[in-house]
Amino acid sequence: MAASDRTARPKAAFVYMVRCTGGQLYTGWTNDPAARLRAHRSGKGARYTRAHGAEGFAYLERCADRCAALRREAALKKLPKAQKTVVYGIAIAGGLGTYLLLGQLMGGGMGMPRFEAAQVGNLELVWLIPLALIGTVCGWLYFVSEHASEALAHTIGERPVVKAMLAGLALAICGTVLPYTMFAGETQADVLMETYLTIPAGVLIATGLVKAMLTPALINLGWRGGHFFPVIFSGVSLGYGLAILTGADPVFYVAVCTASTMGAVMRQPVMVVGLLLMCFPLKGIVCMIIAAVIAAGIPLPKPLRK
Repeated sequence: MAASDRTARPKAAFVYMVRCTGGQLYTGWTNDPAARLRAHRSGKGARYTRAHGAEGFAYLERCADRCAALRREAALKKLPKAQKTVVYGIAIAGGLGTYLLLGQLMGGGMGMPRFEAAQVGNLELVWLIPLALIGTVCGWLYFVSEHASEALAHTIGERPVVKAMLAGLALAICGTVLPYTMFAGETQADVLMETYLTIPAGVLIATGLVKAMLTPALINLGWRGGHFFPVIFSGVSLGYGLAILTGADPVFYVAVCTASTMGAVMRQPVMVVGLLLMCFPLKGIVCMIIAAVIAAGIPLPKPLRK
C-alpha cells in the first residue's frame, strides 16, 4: 500500500437534525447530507421520518470523521426537545446573522427588509385572529404544493432535465401573470414597501398565495434554494394586499400575516418570532407571537401530513 494511502485523511462526516412535518426533530449522522435528506424525504431514511415526514435540515454540523459524528449524534440525542430546538434556533440565527453581516459589508440587497413600527388600534386588533387564520391557510397551501410536487417528482423519476423544464415552465407562467413570484423575495420585500399602493390588492394577495405554492414545487423539481425568504415574502405580499382592502395599518398586517404563514410552515412559533424580529420592531412582538402560535398550533389537515 502506498504511503499516501496509509496517511489519507478520513472521510468527513456530518451530524444533523431533520425537521419533521409536525415540528419534531430527528437526529442522525451521514457522509452525504444531500443524499441522506433525499432518503428521508422519500421515506427510506429512517422509520421515524417515514412516519412523521421530513421537511429539511434543521441543523447540520461537520465533524472530523465517523467516530466524531457518532459521539456528537449521541450527545444531541440526549438533549431534551427544548434544548434541541435551541440548537436549531442558534443555527438558523447564526446563519442568518452571517447573511445579514455580509449584506452590510457587501451591499447589493443581501439584507432582510426592515419595517417601521406598526400602529396598533382597535381595527388592527379586531383583524388579528382573522389575519392569523388567513396566514395559516397560506402556510397550508405550501404543504398542498409540496405533496403534489413530490408525487410528480416521484412519477418523473430520475429525469432531472424533465423536472427542470417543468419547474421553469411553471415559474414562467406564474411570473408572466404575477411578476414578483419569479424572485426569492428578500429584495422584492423592500420594493413592495415603497410601491405596494400602486399594485391592486388582489394581485398582492394572489402573489402571496402563489409564491407559497410555487416555492416547494420548484425545490422538489430540483431547483436549488430554500423556502425561508420566499415564505417571508408570501406573508409580506399577503399582508399588504389585505391592508389595502381594509384600510388598516400595513405594517401590522404584514407582521401578523408573515408570522402566521411562517408559523404554519415551520411549526416553531417562538423561533419564527425570534427570526422576524430582524425585520419588525420589538413593539409588535405580542401580536406576532399570537399569530405564530395560532398557526403552528392548528394541526395540519390529515391529507397534508406525511
